[in-house]
Amino acid sequence: MGAKTKPVQFLSICPKCVTMRSQRGYDRNSLLRLLNGGYPVEAYCAACDEYWPVSIKERAALAAAAIKEAVS
Repeated sequence: MGAKTKPVQFLSICPKCVTMRSQRGYDRNSLLRLLNGGYPVEAYCAACDEYWPVSIKERAALAAAAIKEAVS
């Protein structure tokens, strides 16, 4: 079993309260599995207790961050 990678943290806007929320993030391997498999990547707002799928633009930024971490 491989070692866990550092979480890829990100920001996402809650669609309910329209506030930018910091996300704890996914570990790089899990994130790449979700992105490559076409699965939703979800964000969460603790104030609203609401989950939502991140946008296409956010998915692209997450993929770039995950790849950048892989090569650094």
